[in-house]
Amino acid sequence: MATLGADGLNLIVGDGAVTEIFTALKGTTITRLEVTQRGHVANAVASDAWQTLVGTSNRNVVIECECFATDEPPALRIKLLGLSGAVANFKLQLRSAETLQFSAVVMQYREDIAAGDIKRVRFRLESSGVASLA
Repeated sequence: MATLGADGLNLIVGDGAVTEIFTALKGTTITRLEVTQRGHVANAVASDAWQTLVGTSNRNVVIECECFATDEPPALRIKLLGLSGAVANFKLQLRSAETLQFSAVVMQYREDIAAGDIKRVRFRLESSGVASLA
């Protein structure tokens, strides 16, 4: 049995443009990944084994992360989303051939600042729509 290292997960942030470009958020440590489904009275199992209701997957994603504060576009976008409450598109690369795609809101955003130290950012994403595995 092979074990999976947590360092293989990459959070990729969409820039919000009409033709969206996704860029990895460098130096990210994902501390929590939760994928859940809601139960339905009238449900079915889709071809990828997730519950569906009227053809729509009802899975939810919660991701909690830490990273260094930088002036790179993905880090600045996370900060802007935390301040604005806007929905954005994200991808979580699980393995080279598997990516979880979802729209999410930054529900928590915190900067840890200590004198003489590098500023750290902690944030929590919660999906706001369908999450799909590609």
